[in-house]
Amino acid sequence: MGSTQSNNLAQSPDNVPISDKDTGKVNFIWNQWFTNVQIKLNTITAAIIALSKNATAGFLSSDGAGGIFSRTLTAGTGITITNPTGALGNPIISASGGAGGSPMHVTTNITTSYTAQLTDAPASTANVGWIDSQNSLSNTINIDTNANVAFPIGTDIYVCQGGLGQTTIKALAGVTLNGPTITPAGQYGVGRAVQVAANSWRIFGNLAFQIYTTYTTAVLADNPILFYLLNDTSGTTATNLGSLAGANATYTGGYTQNVASGNIGIPTCVTLNGTSGYLVTPSIAPLGSATGISLEIWINPSASPSVVRLTDIYNRLSIALNSNDPQVIFNGSANLSSGYVVPTSGTKLVQLVYTAGPSGEVWYINGTSVATSATAFINANPTAAYYIGQYSSGGYFYPGNVAAHSMYQSVLSPARVLAHYNAGA
Repeated sequence: MGSTQSNNLAQSPDNVPISDKDTGKVNFIWNQWFTNVQIKLNTITAAIIALSKNATAGFLSSDGAGGIFSRTLTAGTGITITNPTGALGNPIISASGGAGGSPMHVTTNITTSYTAQLTDAPASTANVGWIDSQNSLSNTINIDTNANVAFPIGTDIYVCQGGLGQTTIKALAGVTLNGPTITPAGQYGVGRAVQVAANSWRIFGNLAFQIYTTYTTAVLADNPILFYLLNDTSGTTATNLGSLAGANATYTGGYTQNVASGNIGIPTCVTLNGTSGYLVTPSIAPLGSATGISLEIWINPSASPSVVRLTDIYNRLSIALNSNDPQVIFNGSANLSSGYVVPTSGTKLVQLVYTAGPSGEVWYINGTSVATSATAFINANPTAAYYIGQYSSGGYFYPGNVAAHSMYQSVLSPARVLAHYNAGA
């Protein structure tokens, strides 16, 4: 009895008419169909191994007519096949040059800034790494240049926001991402970074893309009345980029300009010597308003004296460090403490933001709220000179790097505080 056979895998034997109830014929048709499928599956399975980046090695076998000896396997990208015809037994399928590799490596990050290392994606380009950032504060996972961290092309790193603090995937200078700042969409969100060429990466996954903006643009969008970048390369004047006229500040005492900060968005700063260096403005108009006030400053102290002043308005409103715990001093009394100790001689500037209005006060460190108070802001600022790095009556000098100080006659929202941090970090 004759029959027509088909190599169309979409047509299963269920579609073949069986009028004579011939069991042998049915078995033959099913066997032929499985043989055709098996030929395809040899290739499909190898592709799956390549895509999943299977640890160590895998193997294929064939139960079709002629067994594995009738198959010749072809290696796809990232796959090596030893004994492809099966003449010596089953072929061995492996990733990355035939040697297999380590399974996915998990790195737990608890810092606010972590730079991906070779050990985060071990063994070869066919293996992947997982960086789980379990931080309650905003934090960044940085991708460095190949000159500093020699990732092979094809390196594949997953970044998970395991904690409550927003995780941001950022490119360090010299590296290109398909978005300058890219964040997982929330806790347990995952982003994937793949290097497609030297210093060029693509980002995929459950991401919230942010529109790139410079730090200056981010700050000016919120209408500051005072804004000193403190990135001057020479001279004694720090120009006020804010709206308040006549509020340029003057460098005084011991200071060093144009110092590398370690931040991408705010690359340079000024170092105050801690004994005589500070900035001061002429006597300027009252700085508060009925709707509130916000102060922002970026610091990296070199020492931890008992009390220093970062900013001061005639001892009416000051930002101070008490053994490097940021505090607000209002009308001469400590008003709000952050409970966060700023590390000395760190590698990057730390963002401090204080906001106060009719509904209370908030302290932010690196874009994240760390302390609140229900105390309503009272506008009691006199017309006076404004100091950065010293108490207005003398002393309490701040030692270390300082940059990008701004003041607003409004209460910055949490979203805007975070936007400033993302642009300046």
